[in-house]
Amino acid sequence: MSRRQLTAAALLTLLIVTATAQAQPAAEQPAPQTKEEAAPAEQARPEMARPTVWGEPTRLQIMIYMIDVDEVDSAQQNFAASVYYEARWKSHYLRHEGPGPRFRPFTEVWTPRLVIANQQQAWSAFPAAVEIRPDGEVRYRQKVWGRFSQPMDLHDFPLDRQTLNVQIVAAGLMEDEVTMVPLETEHGRASGIARRFSVPDFDILSWKAEPAPYVVTEREVGTAGFNMQIEVVRRVPYFVMKIIIPLCLIVIMSWVPRWIDPTQIGTQDIITIRQSGMMIFITK
Repeated sequence: MSRRQLTAAALLTLLIVTATAQAQPAAEQPAPQTKEEAAPAEQARPEMARPTVWGEPTRLQIMIYMIDVDEVDSAQQNFAASVYYEARWKSHYLRHEGPGPRFRPFTEVWTPRLVIANQQQAWSAFPAAVEIRPDGEVRYRQKVWGRFSQPMDLHDFPLDRQTLNVQIVAAGLMEDEVTMVPLETEHGRASGIARRFSVPDFDILSWKAEPAPYVVTEREVGTAGFNMQIEVVRRVPYFVMKIIIPLCLIVIMSWVPRWIDPTQIGTQDIITIRQSGMMIFITK
């Protein structure tokens, strides 16, 4: 076969392959995922959606119980306390046949993500789970101990009064999404404080617990919140006995050598100042 014939055969073969490729339909490419399809599977589950009726805010019933106040630190501007709080809301997505309640972790249901806004450090006692009643009522309980920041006005020290706050907020949820109301029981409002606290240098005057949005700046929309305020007053007798009198004794002890005639003190004399309770003894 001549060179011309070989060239013609090669061109014919190339034309046949090109025509065949154009005649075949293009392979179907996967359609791009929509935003809803690309979202995590958890967001598509109804139990992860915020329970609402006609887009209205979800109603949360909140209670706070102050178990104990261990310390009020005026220098560090904080106080140590043990706090119990509970939240209840209803979700028709979580209704079940019962007969008893079911317990599910936070990762499986919608929660208002409650946190204490002014906590500096805290330790939780209960697991991150909720109790679900057959009618769809969800209950979340938590007990924490920690230190909570509290700006204090010390201009009238030691006759000052201070207000201790525990501010619970629904992190990331505005007032048009969540409405917090006091938890009501058959005996009245469930919030309260213990009869006595461990803090030795303050007396309790009054307390109140009410819905209060958490606002960082005046122009911002407030985050849904619930606040407990406890008004305390410093115990003046305790302050005098524990601080004023010991300081006075220390100053008096520094004056003792000035009261002794230097000519009456020999090289062999030993002056011992011993403080025992409220008495000072001088031996020579």
